[in-house]
This record gives sequence, structure tokens and C-alpha cells, in this order.
Amino acid sequence: HPAPVPLVVLEGVHILPGIPRLFQMMVSAQAHRFQGRRFHAVSLFTRVGEGVLATPLAQVALEHPEVRIGSYPKGQEGEDSVKIVVEGR
Repeated sequence: HPAPVPLVVLEGVHILPGIPRLFQMMVSAQAHRFQGRRFHAVSLFTRVGEGVLATPLAQVALEHPEVRIGSYPKGQEGEDSVKIVVEGR
């Protein structure tokens, strides 16, 4: 079944509609594009300083080179936090 909206792919990123009914129709119509190894991602938030996290995260990255790990410090209303993102297949 063709989807009611066009599929947009920009630099390998599939842009899908946000309306649940249209999203499901698009995914069903394009299911053949979403085959292969699954991609997993998780985001964690902590108030532990990035400097404290740097060495342990670097060690995990060395032990698991197939996994991407990123840390992103940010301050919000006087409260510092760090977002840790772990991605892999």
C-alpha cells in the first residue's frame, strides 16, 4: 500500500510524519527499508561532573569499540548536568 505522504531521505536519515496514523502507514509501506541489524540508543542524565566521568567512559569506549559513547554537559537554571548517550547495533 502506498503511503499518503512522500518518504524523505536526507543523508541516510529517514524523515517520517509525526501523526501516528500517517507514521504507521509510512512504516508499513516502507518496511523493506528497515531490515538488517537493529540500532539501539539510550540517553542517561546525571549530575556527576563530566570530568569525573571522562576516564570511566573512555575505558568503556576502549573495551567496546563498536559502541559510540558521547557526553554532553549542560547547565540549566543553576543546575549542571551531563547527558550520556550510548549507541550501537
